[in-house]
Formats: sequence, C-alpha cells, structure tokens
Amino acid sequence: NFYMIFSADMLTQLPASYLTSFHVKSEQQSQLTSLIRQYPTITLLDMSMVFVQIQSLLQQVTLAVEYLLLLVLAAGLLVLMAALHASLDERIQQGAVLRTLGASKQQLRFMQWSEFAFLGLIAGVLALAGADVICLALYNQLFNLEYQAQWQLWLWLPWCSALLIMFLAGMSTRSVVSQPPVVVLRQL
Repeated sequence: NFYMIFSADMLTQLPASYLTSFHVKSEQQSQLTSLIRQYPTITLLDMSMVFVQIQSLLQQVTLAVEYLLLLVLAAGLLVLMAALHASLDERIQQGAVLRTLGASKQQLRFMQWSEFAFLGLIAGVLALAGADVICLALYNQLFNLEYQAQWQLWLWLPWCSALLIMFLAGMSTRSVVSQPPVVVLRQL
C-alpha cells in the first residue's frame, strides 16, 4: 500500500473510486443481490469463498506434511532396526557374559527393555521439543500469529514413543536371552 497526499483543489477534476468493506451475516446474503441491482456500478467480492479456498489449500499442505512425517517416522524405525541388527552379535556376547556371571534371563530382558524404553522416551521428548521450536518460529516469524503449544502432546507422546521403541527393539533382540551362554562363549 502507498499513500499520496494532494490538496483538495487538485483532485476535484479527477474521477474518484471508493473502497469499503463490510460483513454480511449468512441469513442476509440474499439482500446482496438487490443491492447489486440497485447500484450496478458496485463490485462486490465475497471473501468467504476466498477463505474457503485458502482453508482447502492449508488442509492439503497439512496433509502433505503429515504424510512426510509418517515417512520420516518409518525411516527412523528402519534405521533403529538396522542399528539393532548390526549390534546383535555384540549384544549376544554381552548377554552370554552377564548370564555366566549370574544374571538371569529376566534381568537381561529387563535391562534391554529399560534401555530401549529410555531411548524411546528421550527420542519422543527431543522430537516434541524440536517440533515446538519450529512451530514457534513459523508462527512468530512467518505467519505473525500467536503460537499455542499443544501441552496434551507432552503428556502422552513421549510415553507412546518409549513403548513403541521398547516393543520393537525388544522383539528384535529376543535372541540375546535365548542363546545358551556356553554355545556363545565357545564361538569366541
């Protein structure tokens, strides 16, 4: 927008256009037609249709971002599984040594599942903190909106992450406690 200031006598010979905005309730929409018929030089722009288009566009962008985040989650789980399988031999050897020193299968399983649950909890907290920081920056810097944190996510998402990673990793490392220590130590 720009403004130009002239004295009133300079503008008397020039044509004028006037611009205004107003809100019409949905039950009074029919009166707009009679207004246009009565004043044919009026141009009315129905901004509600523009807002519907913008809302539709934002929903499509949100859906695309959600699909992208699901792909990132799947890729992260695949990397976790690959890292577990890469270290499986070392875990089996450590489990055999611990069982030889007196640890039970239940103690080994508890230690592994606790480790994976802690890693999942840390991953969930870091993911939420990163998402909140990015959303805060986008809302404040890009959209000039007030950001409202989703505190209910902090109550359940880290725990769900801990349970998911604990379950997947625990299932992947079942062979650590099922291998007899004598067989594993002879292979060293």
